[in-house]
Amino acid sequence: MGSAKRWKPAKLAAKLLEIRESLHLSQGGMVKALNVGNKANGKDISAFELGKREPPLPILLRYAQLAGVSVNDLIDDDVSLRKQLRKRELSGYQGSVGSSKKPPDIVRLILPEATLRPEDLVSQTTAAKLRGVAKQSILSLIQRGRLRTVVIDRHTFLIRSEVERFRPEKGGRPKPKGERKE
Repeated sequence: MGSAKRWKPAKLAAKLLEIRESLHLSQGGMVKALNVGNKANGKDISAFELGKREPPLPILLRYAQLAGVSVNDLIDDDVSLRKQLRKRELSGYQGSVGSSKKPPDIVRLILPEATLRPEDLVSQTTAAKLRGVAKQSILSLIQRGRLRTVVIDRHTFLIRSEVERFRPEKGGRPKPKGERKE
């Protein structure tokens, strides 16, 4: 058994960072998106993106699935993800996405029931006004996965009907049985 250093993809760390940024996620948000339980945390994501550590294969697979690319594309230094991630971002559009300045009439999401018109989408600021809360509160709900978002050409939108129907969870500890209001 030799003690030679194992070959590492030189561009893997940069590609992982590129994926996270294309998804508009923080490192904590990426941990949640990867959905790997306690197998990774924000420090691990940072170490992966800085090239200090290599992610385990299951996490690498989840990165590839989230980005819509193959694991081969992640580890092959000759493959650039930029075009593939850009296509993924634009794949939300139905029809042609040329140089037309007019936005498309219909946005098709990866959600089975979703065929949305532009008027069905609202910005984070508009969502905050609809709910009567600060924009930071809306951002927090997005990060916790309570509200879904649609990214169109690097702009994040929320689904108006979800914002209007949203009901906050009751916080805190449950009251003792004798004190509950029925």
